[in-house]
Amino acid sequence: MQAWLQYKEEKKKKAKTFTDQAIDYVWTGFFISALAALGAKFAGISGYMIISIILLLTGFAAFLTGMLAKFFYHKVAAFICWAFGVISFFMQTPDIYLLFAAAAILVWVIPGFMLNAYFKQQQHAG
Repeated sequence: MQAWLQYKEEKKKKAKTFTDQAIDYVWTGFFISALAALGAKFAGISGYMIISIILLLTGFAAFLTGMLAKFFYHKVAAFICWAFGVISFFMQTPDIYLLFAAAAILVWVIPGFMLNAYFKQQQHAG
């Protein structure tokens, strides 16, 4: 669903910068890596361990996004995700999903609200 929405949004853009492309590649790599990690379930690796790996990958993708976009918030969120990933190695219980949900809110939901507020502010100023 997310890929389809992203594809529709990309078609509307008139120009795509190098930074836009690089960030797209980072998150595409994240998605492929996360799918590969989920595939580890078939190799007999614990589902909780897979969540730990995905948390670390999320931190990595958020960090690269923050560095490329010069968005300080994503850099901070990346370090928090990495900390969640390390903590999750020690808590291989269903509670790990709370860390996963917190990481999702930190990396995807909050920046979405921040960017939405920024664009609304730009529209009212212009």
